[in-house]
Amino acid sequence: MRTALDIFVVSFVLMGANMADLHAARPFKGEWVYNRQKTSTRRADRAVMRVEIPPEARPFLDRLEGKGPWWLNGLHRFASSKDFATARVNRCLKRWCVAEGVEPFTFYAARHTWASLARKEGVDKSTIDECLSHVGQHKLVDIYAEKDWTLIKEANEKVISLFVW
Repeated sequence: MRTALDIFVVSFVLMGANMADLHAARPFKGEWVYNRQKTSTRRADRAVMRVEIPPEARPFLDRLEGKGPWWLNGLHRFASSKDFATARVNRCLKRWCVAEGVEPFTFYAARHTWASLARKEGVDKSTIDECLSHVGQHKLVDIYAEKDWTLIKEANEKVISLFVW
C-alpha cells in the first residue's frame, strides 16, 4: 500500500504526471524532461514537458528509485506494465481509503486535484493547461511562442506549498 501512495504523491507533485510517463521514465537528475506519451505523436512540439523535481518529492522518490534502467524501479517492481500499475495502484488506494475512512479516489485524482488546487491558488487557466500538457485555445501562440517553464515551475510551487511535507 505504501508504494501505491508514493506513486500517487509523485504523480501529484509532478503536476499530475500520468502512469504511462512515470512507467516509461528513464533515470535523470534534478529536472525531468520527457515527451508525454499520450499525445506526443499528435503534436508538433511532441508534447514536451519539463518538470523541476521539487524537494518535497524526495522522500517519495527515494522509496521508488533504485538501481536499474528505469527512473522509478520501485514502480517497475510493483507492476510490469502501465496498465497493470494503474489498476494495482487504484486497488491499493481503495483499500487505504477504506482503512482510513476517507472517500475513495483513484490514481487519476492526482491530476485533477493538482489542477483544481492550482486554479484555487490563482493560477490562470492557460498556465494550468501548459502544466498538464494540454493544447489550449491559443494554438498559434503555442506554435510560435516559446513555452515559459518558469510559469509552470511557479504554478507547481504554489500547489505544493499548500501541504505540510
